[in-house]
Amino acid sequence: MGSTLTVDIFVSVDGWAGSDGLPAYFGYAGRELDEWIATETAAQRILMGPKTYELLAGLPEEAQGDGWGWTTRCGRC
Repeated sequence: MGSTLTVDIFVSVDGWAGSDGLPAYFGYAGRELDEWIATETAAQRILMGPKTYELLAGLPEEAQGDGWGWTTRCGRC
């Protein structure tokens, strides 16, 4: 059985992936998007580079969302 690599990146219609001061998901986060993300990530392993991990690990507590903790746990390693 082979593996599949899926890359999720949220990009605006005009091609931007984000910028300084722009809220997560371009400010359109909500129940339906949260449910979709939860469903998709439940069956995925998350791969991130060291710079991304270090940036996420360094976020102050008030900037950590509900799903922040799973980035530091590995239930299938």
